[in-house]
Amino acid sequence: MPIFRKDKFREWTADIDAAIAQLKTREQRVAETIRAYKLGAAGALVDTDSQAELMAMQQAESGYVVGSDLVTAKGFADLGKGKLSIPFLACSVLFPGCFPGAGQERGDCVSHGIAGACAMTFANEIWTGLPDEESGIIEGVPYGPERWSEGIISSAVFWWMRRRGGDGWDCSTAVRRAMDGGCVLMRNYPDLGFDFSDYSRSMTAKYATSGPPANVAAEAAMHKMRGSIQADTMEATRDLMAAGYGIIDCGSEGYRSTRDQNGVSTRSGSWAHSMKQAGFDDRPWAHDEYGGPLVLINNNWGEWNRGPRDIVDSAKYVPEKLRKRWESLDVVNPQTGNIMIPRGAFWTPWSQQSRRYRNAVTGGNGWKPKENVNQWLLA
Repeated sequence: MPIFRKDKFREWTADIDAAIAQLKTREQRVAETIRAYKLGAAGALVDTDSQAELMAMQQAESGYVVGSDLVTAKGFADLGKGKLSIPFLACSVLFPGCFPGAGQERGDCVSHGIAGACAMTFANEIWTGLPDEESGIIEGVPYGPERWSEGIISSAVFWWMRRRGGDGWDCSTAVRRAMDGGCVLMRNYPDLGFDFSDYSRSMTAKYATSGPPANVAAEAAMHKMRGSIQADTMEATRDLMAAGYGIIDCGSEGYRSTRDQNGVSTRSGSWAHSMKQAGFDDRPWAHDEYGGPLVLINNNWGEWNRGPRDIVDSAKYVPEKLRKRWESLDVVNPQTGNIMIPRGAFWTPWSQQSRRYRNAVTGGNGWKPKENVNQWLLA
């Protein structure tokens, strides 16, 4: 598969991976992985054949190839126009502590990206409390909140679905694997003989070339994403996030590790990297302050950045009966009352990421709730 901008980036070679592997602590491995990206190692690749295959799958699934056509046909064009859309909130409330998640320890950004996009779509489906449109089941949080600090959906199992060695992957194939392979939770599965609770290099390496064992593949297949669509325009990206769909993106843009007073980070350097898009602010203030709307990007590097996290003028969106609960979950700032973006995330102007390749995952077979869904919202 080709690399974004060969004049800027290079293959993620075995010597880069070996240098990371010999480090003793996770913090060191994550830091060295970030350094490799900044020095030009390519974690996100381009596969035009796979993109064409994904477009064919999207056409077969929904009758549409790009989001700008789908949102119009399905009747939710302009759903997010002039508004604040924050689909990450469902993850933050239903899966407390899931952000920023485990930081990468190798060039597996794409598997983290697709795992995060699927998790966001699943969480927003749970958030509605409505029966699944195909199964009729009211889906819910599939197990108790013992730990969410590593994430919600296993990136390691997606990494196994590559079925090859080395590092680096492309977004379009990852989306296809979510549709034809499915998802596995970051939890312990004693019946399968696997504990996916912790992300680690050693876990990603177990079946990287052979693919998931049959029992893991069977579990994943029960939780496939039913569809995806390319978020081809600003308006489609905005409206898909307003509808609660998670988006994986790939591109070559790098960003500053500091956020300004509004949580915004602007371009700095270049990374061949995949991340997740987790919010969209199309309110007038963003246009006035930054010349256009803002996109919230959730990275895969743990708490790698710093700066204010308050969402401008968002206290009015917090239900009073949930304020204390959300404060305890690090969702609301007790001092200001504003909702906060996740740790490790940042806003950036649409104009500074508009060329990235984006796909929304648009629905999936989730999990039956073990308890009433609403307890997680109202506790």
